[in-house]
Amino acid sequence: MKSQGIPHTSNTTKYCLILSILLSAVLSLTSCGSSGYTHISGQFVSTAPDCNYIISTFDDGSENIIQLYAAEDTDIDFSDLTTGDIIDIKIVLIQDDKDISYTEVFDYTKEKDGAEEDVDSDLLSQIYQLNSSFESTENAYEETVVTYLEAMKEGTEKAVEYTAFPNETIESDYLQSPIRISDYEIVSSEPVNENLYAFTLHIVSSDEPDASTTVYYFVGHQDGKYTVYINANYVPETLQENLNMDDYSYDDPDDLGSTPEFAD
Repeated sequence: MKSQGIPHTSNTTKYCLILSILLSAVLSLTSCGSSGYTHISGQFVSTAPDCNYIISTFDDGSENIIQLYAAEDTDIDFSDLTTGDIIDIKIVLIQDDKDISYTEVFDYTKEKDGAEEDVDSDLLSQIYQLNSSFESTENAYEETVVTYLEAMKEGTEKAVEYTAFPNETIESDYLQSPIRISDYEIVSSEPVNENLYAFTLHIVSSDEPDASTTVYYFVGHQDGKYTVYINANYVPETLQENLNMDDYSYDDPDDLGSTPEFAD
């Protein structure tokens, strides 16, 4: 069950978190010993505390940018490294999505001090461009939920154009609701998968102007359109990869949005 008051994750951190959620197909499993681990070395690049990379040269001579994540049950944070350092990392495999390769790091050692000017400028530029693309994507999801929330200050008739429901009965009940949003705060956001973000919100509704309620909204991207889903159960199956409904349940069953306010 989600707890209230989740700290707001920094934008840069969130851009990087999206990659860790997209773990999908295995790209390559380099020659592992009996322990299951292997090592690769290369130049370390950091664009933020939680956005770390290694530029490694493979056997075919190609230079590869690999996103680094600390493996579970380790205390790795790369905080003692600076961009340009030469490092050796202990991994199991390298994985890939459509944008970048990535791997979990179980241990690392710094082999040589370096500086940012030691890094190939084209590769460094490529890394920063990746971060920019993640920023643009995250902003689109947040802008969509803000647009919906602002529309809800006028009422459901205005807000309905930004949301969707599993059936016409729920949509009809929604449109008949007199409730408006008086105020709101985005507490945190997190990517569920590459086409779905979850938002934790504090909302003040028109029927309880002195109370703030924690709710979970979702923004999905499908068929070139961003859509708000005000309940986890409303998210289409095509967007539900990695979506654990229990993560977005409520302590109080009467909380706004905890169970569908507009009955099935």
